Amino acid sequence: GINAEYMGIMSKDTGKAPLPPQPSQSRKYLPDWKNFITGGTAGAVSRTLTNPLERLKILRQIGVPEFKSLNFLKAMSHIWKKEGFGGYMKGNGANVVRVFPFTAFQFYFYELFKLLLFPKGEKNVYKMKLICGGLSGMVTSTLTYPLDLIRTFLALQTSENKTEAMGAKPSMLGGMANIVKKNGFFGLYKGWCMTMIGIVPYIGIQLSVFDWSASNLMPNKGSKWFDIANLLIGGWAGFVGAGLTYPSDVMRRRMQLCGIDKTAPNYTSIPDCLVKMYKEGGVKTFFKGFVASQVKIVPAAALMFMINERLKKAFGTVSYTHLTLPTKAQVQISVVAVSLKKK
Repeated sequence: GINAEYMGIMSKDTGKAPLPPQPSQSRKYLPDWKNFITGGTAGAVSRTLTNPLERLKILRQIGVPEFKSLNFLKAMSHIWKKEGFGGYMKGNGANVVRVFPFTAFQFYFYELFKLLLFPKGEKNVYKMKLICGGLSGMVTSTLTYPLDLIRTFLALQTSENKTEAMGAKPSMLGGMANIVKKNGFFGLYKGWCMTMIGIVPYIGIQLSVFDWSASNLMPNKGSKWFDIANLLIGGWAGFVGAGLTYPSDVMRRRMQLCGIDKTAPNYTSIPDCLVKMYKEGGVKTFFKGFVASQVKIVPAAALMFMINERLKKAFGTVSYTHLTLPTKAQVQISVVAVSLKKK
C-alpha cells in the first residue's frame, strides 16, 4: 500500500517516483511472521502458570459431583490431597499443545484481518477491531478445536470421575482415537456451533478492548510502566471478554461432552441445552465456576498480553494498527533527500 498521492509525486530532478518508505513504515500484504512466535509463546507461558485455575474452572462448569459443595480454597485443597501437584497440571500438556497454535493464530490472524479491513491505516476504529477480533477467533478456534475438546476431557479426569471417551489410560492421542472410532471424524468437532457463538464475541471483545485501550492509554514503549500497563490493560480485556460471554462458555463445555461421555447430561440442540440448564438450577447454572473462571482468566490474559508485547518489543515486531501511509510533506522531504544524495 502506497497511496495515489504518494505515487503521483515525481522527482523534478529524476522524473521518477521517489523511493518508497522503509519496510518499517510501509504496509505489507501479510503481518510480520514474528507475531506467530510471540503470540504462541505468550499463550503457552501464561496458560501453564494458570493451569490449576483452568482445571478447577472446567470441573465446576461441568458439575463434577465431588466438587459441587466445595468453595474455591477447599476445591484446590481437595485436588492437592487426592492428586498432588500433578492434579493442578492435569491437562496442561494438551492445553499447551492447543494454546500455542491458538494464541499464535489468534494474534497473527488479528493482524491479518486488520491489514485487510484497514486499507488506509485507520486508527482507533473500535467497531472494525471488534470485527477483526471476532473473525480471528472464528478461524483460530476452527483450526484448533479438536485439541480444545481433548483438553476438556483430560481436565475432567479425577480419582472418582473417569470419562469413557478417554479410555483406561487417558492421553491426548488415545482420546482423539477413541472419539473418532466412536463418533467419526466430526466427533472431534462436537459442540463447534456453540463454541462459535461464544468464542467469536469473546475473542473479538478481548482483542479489541486491549487494542483500543493500548492505542489510547498505553505509555511510550520506553516507559518504565510499559509492562505494568500491559498487565493491567490485558487483565481488564480478559475480564470484560469473559464476563460478557461466560454463559456461552459453560454451554460449550457441556455440549462438547454430550453423546460422548455417559456421565454428562445429554442435549439435542442449543435451545434444548438452554432449557435443561435453566431447569437444573435457574440462571445461576449458567454462571457455575464464574469466580474460578475470572480468577484464572484475568491473570492469564494479563500475562498473555504483557508477554506478547514484551516479546514484540524485543523482536522488533510491528503491529499495523498504528501505521499510516506517509503524508505528502513526508514524501516531499524524501524526494529532496533523494535529489540531494544524487547531486
